[in-house]
Amino acid sequence: FLKIAIGCCHTGHHCVSVFVTMAVLPLHSTRHSSHQGNSSFQQSYRKGREKVLLLLVFIAFLLVCFGAFGFVPDMFERSRVKVTTLPSRSGNVREAPGVVDRPHIPKDEVDGGHDAAEDKVDSHKEEEPPVTNAIDVELDTLDKESPQYRRLFIKKMARHAWKGYEEFAWGENELKPVSKRGHSASVFGTTHMGATIVDSLDTLFLMGMHEELHRARQWVTEELNFDQDAFVSTFEMTIRFVGGLLSTYALTHDKAYKDKAVEIASKLMPAYGSVTGIPYSLVHLRRGEGKNWNWSPGRASILAEVGTMQLEMAYLSELTGDKVYHEKAHAARDALFKADRPDGLYYNYISPNNGNWGKKHVSLGALGDSFYEYLLKAWLQTNKADTVAREKYDDAIEAIGKRLVAKAENDPMKLVYVKEMLNGREVAKMDHLACFAGGMFALGSLNAPDEHRKLTYMQLGKDLTETCHESYAR
Repeated sequence: FLKIAIGCCHTGHHCVSVFVTMAVLPLHSTRHSSHQGNSSFQQSYRKGREKVLLLLVFIAFLLVCFGAFGFVPDMFERSRVKVTTLPSRSGNVREAPGVVDRPHIPKDEVDGGHDAAEDKVDSHKEEEPPVTNAIDVELDTLDKESPQYRRLFIKKMARHAWKGYEEFAWGENELKPVSKRGHSASVFGTTHMGATIVDSLDTLFLMGMHEELHRARQWVTEELNFDQDAFVSTFEMTIRFVGGLLSTYALTHDKAYKDKAVEIASKLMPAYGSVTGIPYSLVHLRRGEGKNWNWSPGRASILAEVGTMQLEMAYLSELTGDKVYHEKAHAARDALFKADRPDGLYYNYISPNNGNWGKKHVSLGALGDSFYEYLLKAWLQTNKADTVAREKYDDAIEAIGKRLVAKAENDPMKLVYVKEMLNGREVAKMDHLACFAGGMFALGSLNAPDEHRKLTYMQLGKDLTETCHESYAR
């Protein structure tokens, strides 16, 4: 009976009286000693059983009728108003008109007092018809194979992604698109520092999304706070926060972005406090402590993280005149160059305590990828004056070409890929993250040391890009 009542209660309050009635029904009677008593008992028992059976049939009927309502879509359209709620860090809700149409949810229907941006909307509501906008109109006039169409379609996707983040996760680090809630990954600790906002600033500018950029800038100047009681990734905070702020400053010359970049970069400096100058993977923003990931073998630092600080820190030193940022990142890179490399390859793990390699794992994908990219771009950033960076890049790519570039012999197209290496053993797999390397090799072919490398780099870039394309096309 309890299961029946609970199942019925999911359909509404109509089952409460049924549940109460079932609770007080007599299910047995007292047996008398006389024959007449036995006859009377049997008659009473039969009548009671008939009542119970009738009630069970009636309950089943109610369960079917009311239960069906749980599966019937809402046929009544909810009223809709033009409103967007942008939650601030203080918990207040601010309006940003003209961003999105969303169902209006009365204040007394908000679950648990959460911000309106986190409210769940009835999944059975009717979908709004798509709104025709200027981008859609212009797309209809373009050839789908033209660069203009593709460029505009990318802008449309960017608008869609930003609109979802702004509506459902404003001020959070990331958006979980299915549940439509904010999310903070381990790389950002437990903070709510708007990583998506900061990392998207320059994209908003380049896309010509100036209204969205205005709202993002307002959040950065008024809400972004780096005084957080949490460990965060030194690498992620450098490339997404320092890099995001500085690239937007380079495009707009808005001093507010540079000031914020200085603020966060200063809080990252304790990460470089090891005896070797190799930065720790994590830094506590409030306490100024550094440490490495628990999952890293021997608590080693990561190649891609150690070697992906140079561009942001060098530019910040150039803008501020404070050399400390560039010196810290440059010393970390030098520590990688000093480590022994008998096969010319850089391993993905290195100890911040003694500068020796840890686990002998080589990958152009995760844990290694951007180290190679930053060598090449450091050379370009200095107008090709950083010749050491270019030399180290060419040496590393030559070693990778000799040991790790291979063809998939069992594939009809003989696709080219870059293998990994673990403890001296070649592993026939390539990370998806390694797909960035097609562009890197093409860029590296420019001003290569000789004609052979120029042609080799460009061909390798084409081959890897074809492989990555096939991984989707198939």
